[in-house]
Amino acid sequence: MSAPTKPAGLAAANQARAERHTVRSLIKGVGFSFEGKRRGSCAVLATSRLAGEAELRNWRHHNVFPRVEKEERLQQIFAWADEHKAKGRPWGLLSPKEKVILKVLHDARDYLTGRLDFAYSQICAMAKCCTQTLSAAIKKFERLHLVEKWRRMVPIVGGELGSARNTQINNAYFLKLPGEVAKRVRDALEKVSSIVLPPVQPPRQPTEHELAAQATARAKSAGSDRTAASRHEHYANSAVEGMHARRAAPALS
Repeated sequence: MSAPTKPAGLAAANQARAERHTVRSLIKGVGFSFEGKRRGSCAVLATSRLAGEAELRNWRHHNVFPRVEKEERLQQIFAWADEHKAKGRPWGLLSPKEKVILKVLHDARDYLTGRLDFAYSQICAMAKCCTQTLSAAIKKFERLHLVEKWRRMVPIVGGELGSARNTQINNAYFLKLPGEVAKRVRDALEKVSSIVLPPVQPPRQPTEHELAAQATARAKSAGSDRTAASRHEHYANSAVEGMHARRAAPALS
C-alpha cells in the first residue's frame, strides 16, 4: 500500500516556510553585527556620534565642580574601592596606577566648561603609563560607573566622492559617581557647608599714647631720612645756585 501523498498546496507552503527560515538564519548569522548599530559594521564608527552640543551640556553637568568637591570625590572613591579588597589581593577595585589615572582625569578637566577630551597619548604622558594600561583602566572605570566615554567624529568637508564622510576625533569623557559613593560625597559636603566659622573680631582702636608714639616715630624717620621729593628739591636748588655763581664770576680778558 503506497504512502498517502501530501496535497500540492501544503507541500508548496512547507517548502516556502523552510526557505524563509533558511534566509532568516543567513541574515542573522551574517548581519548580527548590524543589530543595534546606526551605521556600518565598524566598531568605532558604529558607536560614534557626531560632535556637537550634547557633550558640551554633559561636560557642564558632570565635570564642573569646585576643587573641594573634587578632592572629596577622589577621597571617597578611593576609600570605596579599598573597602572591596578581596582576600589575598594586594588592593581593591582600583590599582595604584588606576588611581593615578583617575586623578589625572579629574585634574585635567577644564574647571569652567568641564571639557575633557584629551588624546590617549596626552593622558598617558600625564599619568606616565602606556596605552594598554590606560585603555584597560578606562574600560574598568566604565564598568564601575566612574567614567563615561563617548566616541566622537566630525564630517569631512569637501571629501572626494566615494571616500570617507566622517573622521574620528578624541573621545569625550564624563566623570561620574556610583550611587553609594555619590551619597557619601553629598553627606561629606553637607558637613563641610554646615561648619560655622567664629565671627571675626573688629580691629582694636589704638590708644592716645600709641597714636602719640606713632606720630613721634614718623617725625623722627622723616627728619633722618629724606624723601625723594626733598632730595629733588635740594638738587634743584644747588643747580640754581651754581648757575648764579657762574654768571657772577668775572670774565677773563
